[in-house]
Amino acid sequence: MSSGELPRFKVNYLRFLQETQRPQIDVDRLERIIKHEVSLSVKLLSLLNSAAFGLSQQVTSLKRALLLLGEDRLRKWASVVVLAGLGEDQPSELAVTGLIRAQFCEFLSSAAGDTRLDYFLTGMLSILDALVGQPMEKALEGLFVPESVRKALLGECNSERSVLDLVLAYERGAWGDIAERAHALGLDEPDVTNAYRDAVSWANDVFGAGR
Repeated sequence: MSSGELPRFKVNYLRFLQETQRPQIDVDRLERIIKHEVSLSVKLLSLLNSAAFGLSQQVTSLKRALLLLGEDRLRKWASVVVLAGLGEDQPSELAVTGLIRAQFCEFLSSAAGDTRLDYFLTGMLSILDALVGQPMEKALEGLFVPESVRKALLGECNSERSVLDLVLAYERGAWGDIAERAHALGLDEPDVTNAYRDAVSWANDVFGAGR
């Protein structure tokens, strides 16, 4: 994505997201990107050191964050910061929706016995097209994300898409569809309702901490 198609700050945020999703994180590359978008560093460190996150030690750098969190948790929280940054010129409700979807997907997949980070990323990136003002297929061009997440976001049937479809059905209040999709994942409707409530609470805490 060139700076002619998107505001430069969004290009930098997407570059940062791409680097965090590579199989092995290169912290030096991340720090070089941050030098071109200082707000990234400020937002990430502010969030990681907030009461909502609850770390016992202060995070002062990406290298420190990687040491304390490990790669998967750093990917997760870096993606949260990217979502907030991409949504700076959008209504705040859009960013909150992305956070809710991300955590809702993660809660549901965990309840169904699958704890991969891919579900969180699928929920979060489900609003990428709205954040960058492009169709989802174009928004994902050149962006490194796990192939299963890419397929789910483009509507292909897989486990990530099944969870996302349940989340979207809940948003619509499509109760018959919710029951059917929950059953297919081995979940009861109370499991879904509780996961949604917890996701909303979590998203509000995180959004408040990152403002």
